[in-house]
Amino acid sequence: MTKYHFDLGKAIKTLKAQKGVTNEDIAKEMKVSEVTVSQWINDKQVPSILRVQILCYTYGLIFSDFIIWGETHD
Repeated sequence: MTKYHFDLGKAIKTLKAQKGVTNEDIAKEMKVSEVTVSQWINDKQVPSILRVQILCYTYGLIFSDFIIWGETHD
């Protein structure tokens, strides 16, 4: 049976590639430090679901697409 997981770091890396933005850009838009964005990408910290929704809204993403970007499976 295949198990699905959500990898926030993978989703943010895809966002960065698709939108051509940097950690600094995301940090400024989200009003957090670059360290925080780096921690999200490296799965050291997890933002609230509200922050993820704001991130999607800020970059014109559909929330479900963002989730798909982070999908992994075993």
